[in-house]
Amino acid sequence: MNFNCKLDKNFIKGYEFKELYSYIHDEKSSVGYNYFLILIENNVLPSYIQISDDKNEIELILDSILYKKSKELNKTIEFSDLV
Repeated sequence: MNFNCKLDKNFIKGYEFKELYSYIHDEKSSVGYNYFLILIENNVLPSYIQISDDKNEIELILDSILYKKSKELNKTIEFSDLV
């Protein structure tokens, strides 16, 4: 199944997320990759996501986790809220 849905990510803010999403889409941001690894090491993201080649799956999982955390905290989240 293939679908393309862009989510307005108004539930997150910060440079770290900009770099993280840049890494997911372009794989050129080494800073974004570091943030990606930090989320895996802190069990925010599941470890298997590191070996996935499906960028849509990675973004969907990340969006879901961040949205859920935003609702739990009842605020726009920053990277520091996760680690």
